[in-house]
Parts: sequence; structure tokens; C-alpha cells
Amino acid sequence: MGIAICYVTLFPAFLIIPQDTDLGQFVSMYLGRIGAYSPVLAAMLVARIVRSGRQHVPLARRLSIFLPVWFIAVVIHTASLWLAAPPGTSPVLLIVLSLPAALLPAFVISSAFFGADGVKQMLSTLVRPKGSIVYYSVALLTLPVIHIVGAGITNILNGKGWFPQVSQGADLALTVFITFFSVLLFSGGINEESGWQGFVQLRLQAKYSPLVANLILWVLMVIWHIPGDIV
Repeated sequence: MGIAICYVTLFPAFLIIPQDTDLGQFVSMYLGRIGAYSPVLAAMLVARIVRSGRQHVPLARRLSIFLPVWFIAVVIHTASLWLAAPPGTSPVLLIVLSLPAALLPAFVISSAFFGADGVKQMLSTLVRPKGSIVYYSVALLTLPVIHIVGAGITNILNGKGWFPQVSQGADLALTVFITFFSVLLFSGGINEESGWQGFVQLRLQAKYSPLVANLILWVLMVIWHIPGDIV
């Protein structure tokens, strides 16, 4: 189901919808975001069907999670667009464009707290992470370290000092921060891994050995990535 959603959204987004107009680019961006979220959205739908029970939660309590996450996602998405936008682009326009896209992470994360029982179970690691803090530290620090080392090597090759200047370091830190959380929220974090590892892999390993389960998962993920790699 996730693969179908991905194909239905991404191929029209970049191969059918004209890209020479602002409207076409905006529609393609939104379809692309939905396609990127297809693994977790499909997994949430199946989990809800399989285990549909849920406790009644007041709207105010749901909004206490949904609205802060939505706000944070809007800020991150706006900053990500700002990094790639031409000089002089209106910040208000970038914020308006980010408002619908930010609904996706807000919906998923709030569902981890207050969704149907099956959905809460599937997304439980978003609320209560498991495993050693060492693995999380490696995941959090790898991208910044790569950027910092890359900047240092570039400086050395250009005859400068290893450490970036203050202004360069600040720009680098801001770019790393925005890129990391943009990937986490919109392109390769909760949208993808929550579906593949949080749902599909667990069910495959309940039936097959870890090796066979991961080989099957690898094939599915390769197929899912094809539209993004083509466009």
C-alpha cells in the first residue's frame, strides 16, 4: 500500500504536472511530501484496521501535542525552503507553503500519543525510545561530524586553518541543524522508518529469520525508492 501511494503521488508530481509554473511546483512539492510519508501512513492505516480500539481523548489534549509539533515542523520546513530559495523570496510565502506540509509530522506524532491502539503500539518508539543511548548518539552526531570534517578538509585544501571562522562556523551549524531536522521530519525519518522498520520489519521477522526478513524488506524499499530516484 505504501509503495502504491508513493507511485501514485510522485510520478504525477514530477512527470505529469507542468513544472514551469509556480502552481505546478507547489502541487508537486505537496504530492512529493505525501509520497515520502506513504510508508508510515499505510502502516498506520493497516494498524488501525487490525487493532481499532481506542480511548476517548479530549480534543484539547490532542491539540496539546499536535499544535506544538505543527509549529516546530512549520519552522523547520520554512527554514529548509529558505536555504534553497532565491534571494528576496518572501518569508511569508515560505511560511504559507509550509503550513500544509507540516500537518503530516504533526498528525503522525500526535497519533503516537492519542491514536488508535494499533497505531500507538506501532509508533510507541517515537514516545518511548528503546535501546542504548550510544546508538542514538551515533545517529544524532554522524551528520554534524561529517559536515564539520568536510568543512575542515575544504579549508585545508584552500590553505586556511582547520577550524572554520566564526561566521562560517555559524552558517555551517545552522545549515546542519536545519538539514538534520528537515530529513527527520519530512524525507527520511519518521515518515519512512516508522513504516518500514516500525511495522513491516517486525511482522516479517515474526515469520522469517532476520536475514530473510531484511532481504524482503530491502526489495520492498528498493521498489519504493524508484520514483524518487527517477525524478
